[in-house]
Amino acid sequence: MSFALTDKEKLRVALASLLGVHMDPIGASDLAVVVFWSTAHFVQLLAAAYMLAHTRYRPIGSQQPGVMLLVTLASCVWFVGDITANELVHPATPLLRDCVFTAVWLRSALGQTAVLALLSHRALCLFVKYGLRRHVPAAMTLASSALLLATTLTPAVIISVLPRTRTVEYVAGLEICNFDRRFKAAAVGLGWLALAGALAGALLVCVRVRCAHAEGTRLLAGALLLGAANAMHTGVFYGRAEYAASRGWRAAVVCVDQAAAVGAWWLLMGRALVGCAWRRQQLLAEWTQESQTHHATKRSVIVTTIQ
Repeated sequence: MSFALTDKEKLRVALASLLGVHMDPIGASDLAVVVFWSTAHFVQLLAAAYMLAHTRYRPIGSQQPGVMLLVTLASCVWFVGDITANELVHPATPLLRDCVFTAVWLRSALGQTAVLALLSHRALCLFVKYGLRRHVPAAMTLASSALLLATTLTPAVIISVLPRTRTVEYVAGLEICNFDRRFKAAAVGLGWLALAGALAGALLVCVRVRCAHAEGTRLLAGALLLGAANAMHTGVFYGRAEYAASRGWRAAVVCVDQAAAVGAWWLLMGRALVGCAWRRQQLLAEWTQESQTHHATKRSVIVTTIQ
């Protein structure tokens, strides 16, 4: 994986110029983006490991650590798909030169769509917990998991069996992914559909359910952050079809995507993790007080309604 201006890279830039495309060579700025977000995801993985080691601590255990671990892994997969599909790195293996694998499976199905689907699942669990005042049943968890798998994997499987000329194909000399116009529209539509599910779930929780610890508000903020990134990506995808050839645009797309993915995770888990590490007893007392206040408010609302 070279970031130097080699003869092969000069030839790639020259070939693009012959085809009327101005292509910035892969270089130091791309390396800086890769290193920065690799570090950010490594820190996130360490935080997820710390989360799993302290699941008995109530402020962490109540945050669905299993779901948040899957969000962590999905955001890492999203990052790998982002830097390969958006051409910040030279694809080192035949598998990474398969645009269906990088753009559809890594970036979309197992990355962005998986993150959004998991946030939808979290919203459902919050609605059951606070709206229906019940523990989340195992049957519902299994059904939701099956729906998540169907949502993320079915479109990717269908796309994988279609001819590459009708979806997305790799242009060897330029090392870029060429998207079919109709496939581009379908891919963008699926991304917005997954986002709509996450936003609808977060809005449902915020509007219809009184959550303790501002969980609904933080979930909605995370979904909006991911929505802003998706809006930016859609605009660039259509407004600058050859954005990946521009050093600035490809870096901007990856940075916004990853800032949203990492930022949404820390919005949901940051308070519990930082509190557990540096103000453990104080946060636990605050958390307990918030829970007691929430339950007392619920009981008073029920009594008032009955009267």
